[in-house]
Amino acid sequence: MISVSIGPQIAYHSHVAMMWGYPGNLVKTSLTVTASADPRCKVGTSGHVVMYASYNGVRSDSMQFSFDAGCRDQNHVYHGPQVDAQVPPL
Repeated sequence: MISVSIGPQIAYHSHVAMMWGYPGNLVKTSLTVTASADPRCKVGTSGHVVMYASYNGVRSDSMQFSFDAGCRDQNHVYHGPQVDAQVPPL
């Protein structure tokens, strides 16, 4: 298990993105590991997250986590109705 903090700056955002075949919001930002139970994934390791929130109640939202060396086992994509991404207007 790991904990991360995101930001501080949003690298990219779009209100007209297409992902998984549906329109929605897309936000990309950096992240940093703040706590880790994985001995290979050290605190301070960098990465990024891509958050996608589909429009019109489609519920094809996703969160994609990508990490630098040492934490690559933590790279995951969470997608589908179990993900409820809420992207506020910027």
